[in-house]
Amino acid sequence: MGGWIEVSTAALAVGLMLSPESLVRVGNGAGNGGGVYLLAMVGSAAVHSLWFQCLRSGIDERRNFEEPESMLIQAFGPLPAVWFSLTARGILFLGLSTGILATAGFAFNEIFARWFPNFAFAFSLLAVVLGINLLGRKAVETTQILFATTAALGLVILSLWAVFEPGFGTQAPPDVPPRTIVRSFISGLIVLLGFDLALYGRKEPNFDPGKAVMGAIISMAAVFAAWAAASAGVVPPVDLAQSTIPHLIAARRIGGDTARKIMGIVVVSGTAAALNAFLFGASRALSRLARENPLSAPPGGMESVPRGVLVLLAGAVAAMIAAGMAGSPGLEILIRTGWIFWLFFYAAVGFSALRLQAGGGAGRSGWSRSRFSTALGLLGCFGGAVGLAATDPQRRQLIQCLAPSALIALLLALGYVHFRLPRPSPPRRGIASDHTGRSNLRSKGE
Repeated sequence: MGGWIEVSTAALAVGLMLSPESLVRVGNGAGNGGGVYLLAMVGSAAVHSLWFQCLRSGIDERRNFEEPESMLIQAFGPLPAVWFSLTARGILFLGLSTGILATAGFAFNEIFARWFPNFAFAFSLLAVVLGINLLGRKAVETTQILFATTAALGLVILSLWAVFEPGFGTQAPPDVPPRTIVRSFISGLIVLLGFDLALYGRKEPNFDPGKAVMGAIISMAAVFAAWAAASAGVVPPVDLAQSTIPHLIAARRIGGDTARKIMGIVVVSGTAAALNAFLFGASRALSRLARENPLSAPPGGMESVPRGVLVLLAGAVAAMIAAGMAGSPGLEILIRTGWIFWLFFYAAVGFSALRLQAGGGAGRSGWSRSRFSTALGLLGCFGGAVGLAATDPQRRQLIQCLAPSALIALLLALGYVHFRLPRPSPPRRGIASDHTGRSNLRSKGE
């Protein structure tokens, strides 16, 4: 079982990375940055690897990795944990799921079956993934391995195919101003997000997901770097930088209609992998916060999730598609808003780890190696969030989306904390209660 657990954890960790949105960003990044984008991918993988270690070192390195929300609750209480989870998971889930389902429908219609309506395929794929999640964790893991392997293998095949094309490497490299270097690094951070979704629902007490998740981050950084190099080697930089479907353009240049069909399989499989991992992780994150006492759950979270939560999340995405949000300019802004909040979420979790360590939870004083790596990961994610907002070409519209989204999430979080969490009873003499509602006996001499 050990091998299965590691493989399934890695497959869930790369799920969000394999979405068609990542393929667009990698293609645009290769057109804008050229070789710089490859270096940015290495730097982004390093930042995420450093941040991921804080989930182990935040409290006690001998324990399993903490779920991010657990660290936020222990460092700051339930309100920030609920707010960050809603802004990061909720906003991006709605926006990205709607966008990639529409993309998968377009790809299936254009490449495989013109007679099959785009949105019919989008709704069908959403229903299939929802059904998989309703069947339970085993079904999610089995199908996730299939989806992720198919998508990643397709990218590897096309990348190797490009090297043997006669015109490979004849494209002139693009000019790379400093602003593009910053955006290349931010793009790298974004396409490698979402690996923490694999941490939810693990109940094996002796399983350490560190190797599986770290391997997933490094492997996908290598796959994306190879695909970026392959795309830049066969397509002029300006065509990659300005296209909304750079992956399909590159595939056609590499191997005509056959390579285009392979890319179509990558898009559909990547969409299924991203949606499967997102629905799996987001539903468990939100369900854990809905418990009477989130900290009472064992390390690794819940094995199952209420079916109503899964149906609610999938229904919200279906409503977004039915309302015509797919392909709208507002959806793109919503997705970028979700990326910013997710990076801020990572930064907040890193800060939680530092606070817990400073409070003596890690049993060390001063700036240890783990605290230093946590700080670097925190700064990288925080800088990426600020940089993404500062360099966005539609900053005004982005801010108009960021502010109300944050406010709505805050109101929901306040309502949850007020009505859902149990209120601790007043402490009796000699007893003190912490923010989780548990009581700690104190001696009269304290």
